[in-house]
Amino acid sequence: MSSSDQLIPNHLGSLTDSAIAVMTPFASGLQARWIAGFYYYTSSKFRQKDGADWIEQGPGIGLGAFERKSIGRQNIHMVNGLEFIIQIPIEIWNKAPRGFIDIDPNKKTQFILS
Repeated sequence: MSSSDQLIPNHLGSLTDSAIAVMTPFASGLQARWIAGFYYYTSSKFRQKDGADWIEQGPGIGLGAFERKSIGRQNIHMVNGLEFIIQIPIEIWNKAPRGFIDIDPNKKTQFILS
């Protein structure tokens, strides 16, 4: 991770039960050198199954794996015994009314700030 990446400290933010349910099988399947992480992206595209044109989805929150050795303990969150990080610019994070990552079933990205 570069110094410009913004990790949310572990005393801020959490996940709703719905987000935990989605993260758990992903995080449980990672090898020890990796840690699950929620990250912010400014743009994404997808195609429908029929192979039609690309559809711009805009910004959102994704779930990925990050190399554990590059993460400080102060940035590792824990829920239900699973460790994860939140890599979201603080100016975006501060717009979360409750300080949670949640599921939005109406969006392809699935994750939203709430």
